[in-house]
Amino acid sequence: MQLVTTVRDAWRDGLKASTLFLDVKAAFPSASPEQLFHDMREMGIPEDLVDWYRRKMDGRTTVLLFDNYQSETFVLRRGINQGDADSGDLYIIYNSPLLKHEIVRVTSSGFIDDVGVTAVGKTFRRTHQLLRRYMEDKRTGGALRWSTTRHSAFEMHKLALLNHDPTGNDEGPPLRLSNQTIPASNSTKYLGLIIDRRLRWKEQTARALAKGTTWLNLFRRIAKPTQGVAFRYMKQLYLSVLVLN
Repeated sequence: MQLVTTVRDAWRDGLKASTLFLDVKAAFPSASPEQLFHDMREMGIPEDLVDWYRRKMDGRTTVLLFDNYQSETFVLRRGINQGDADSGDLYIIYNSPLLKHEIVRVTSSGFIDDVGVTAVGKTFRRTHQLLRRYMEDKRTGGALRWSTTRHSAFEMHKLALLNHDPTGNDEGPPLRLSNQTIPASNSTKYLGLIIDRRLRWKEQTARALAKGTTWLNLFRRIAKPTQGVAFRYMKQLYLSVLVLN
């Protein structure tokens, strides 16, 4: 994982690192198709393919259905069709500006709508200065401008901050943006993993063990010698469900 490599390289050089984890509210439904088509052209994607996606997204309609109520049909003017086989690739194109910047000592990485931004410096004061520039750059507007122009609001209360220090006894200082203060945490969830500020993975290990124990207890209940499922079926269930999870 690039984030882990960046942090460990910083420690090896006697530096500190801070990572800001971004969360986009309703990422797929909020995306602007026109902005997506523009980004596709900027990346050199053939115009024929861009036009095909335009036709695919043009004239989309839906209804709301719950209980005994069904709304009138209305037109969808925003959104990437979440669930389509290519929806993940399209959103990676859409949020690519979050991963492209010219700020030295700042590395951003992620997948679809999960983005982690790591800044490296001699002190946490310096790493936070770099993170503020990434979010609020005076020249480009930073990530907050991306959020506004692309109708993709960050859920500010869900943003997480880790101050990576292999020897520090506390979480370190909060990150102060112009309109938000983000407290530092000991750990946070990112790309399905629980990452802690010291990269010791204790929380992730405990979570994996707890999940595995729960699954084994469930399997034990249905694999009783006298009344349970036959061994060959239990093996198939184990391989297809437990191992894959």
